[in-house]
Amino acid sequence: MSARAGGARGTLVAAAVGFVLLAGGLAWGIYRAALHAKFDINGARIRSVAKLLALEKPASVDGGTVRALLRRNGIPVDEAVDAWNRPILVEGGAGPDGARHYAVISYGRDGRPGPCSVAGHCKSLDADWILRDEVWRDQ
Repeated sequence: MSARAGGARGTLVAAAVGFVLLAGGLAWGIYRAALHAKFDINGARIRSVAKLLALEKPASVDGGTVRALLRRNGIPVDEAVDAWNRPILVEGGAGPDGARHYAVISYGRDGRPGPCSVAGHCKSLDADWILRDEVWRDQ
């Protein structure tokens, strides 16, 4: 084999390795962007349900009532699930002041309550999303 052929082969291998690394980095970037899009989608869904509850002030917050409120206001019913396709939890009731109070909750990607919350500026996909009376809370 000539030195020229060996050099060309080395250049080709280096180019192939570079391409694989570039493609892998690009794929990771796309994957990461998709995951963080879920973070943004989750926040938007939690806020839209909370805003609707604050405006409508329903006496009941069972799943059927929440879905009916969404439909009546032209919001797709899939807004009643979080970005990981689990139902958004809604709690409500009258407070000591006699006013209706609501909490809209998603426990993030892992679906379990944890120490990390959006109120604490946590950017983890497992962060808890708790919007109580339209204010982000830790628990």
